[in-house]
Amino acid sequence: MTQQPSQQSLNSLALAAFILVLASIMFPPLVLPGVVCGHLARAQIRRGKGSGDGFALAALVTGWLFLGVFIVMMLLIGGLIWNADQLHMMWWHDMPSGGQML
Repeated sequence: MTQQPSQQSLNSLALAAFILVLASIMFPPLVLPGVVCGHLARAQIRRGKGSGDGFALAALVTGWLFLGVFIVMMLLIGGLIWNADQLHMMWWHDMPSGGQML
């Protein structure tokens, strides 16, 4: 007599993490709750509370990747804005009229 493997239900936090991370493409702040839910889901799944480790792992990898790209983009945009402001100030003071409008 062979024993059938028991079907475990999908961990709801794993599914929520996956959906939140995918939704973060349109609304970036959702990546943080997605990553947190992914970590909590993996901990629950390790303790035997449901299945869906693939969803949780995909949410974590994608979420951390999105978060890294988002941070790099914000640093680049901030650097460009700061650099543009510095260039504007140099240009303004180098005008022949001493920076005053004629």
